[in-house]
Amino acid sequence: MDFEEFCNDFVESPPEPKIEKKSQPKQKAEKTAQTQPKSQTKDMPKIDEQKLSEQLKKYQSYSQQDLLSALLAEASKQKAQGNLTQEKLSQIEEQIMPLLTDEQKKNLQQIIKMLR
Repeated sequence: MDFEEFCNDFVESPPEPKIEKKSQPKQKAEKTAQTQPKSQTKDMPKIDEQKLSEQLKKYQSYSQQDLLSALLAEASKQKAQGNLTQEKLSQIEEQIMPLLTDEQKKNLQQIIKMLR
C-alpha cells in the first residue's frame, strides 16, 4: 500500500462536476457559487465516514507521541518506495490547511517540516 492509498482508505473519489444548463439565469448560478463554503473545492474528495470512523477508532488510544511515531514510520516507508514526494506533501498541506484552526496549522507545518 502506498501513501496515497493509505490516505485514501477513507476518502471516496470526487463527484463528477455538474454541468450547468444554459437556461439557468446568471444570478442563480452566482448565488450558488457564493453560498458554497470556501473550504470546499471542486477537486476535494468526499470523505467516506465509515472508513474514517474506523481509522479514528484505531488510533484513538494513541498518545500524541505514538501518533507522530506511527506517521513518521509510515512516511519513511512511503518515501523509500517513492510514493511520498515533496510535491505530494505540498498537495496534502494545501488541501488540509483551509480546514484547520491557527494552532492546528502551526502543528501541521511542524509535521510537514519533519516529513520533508
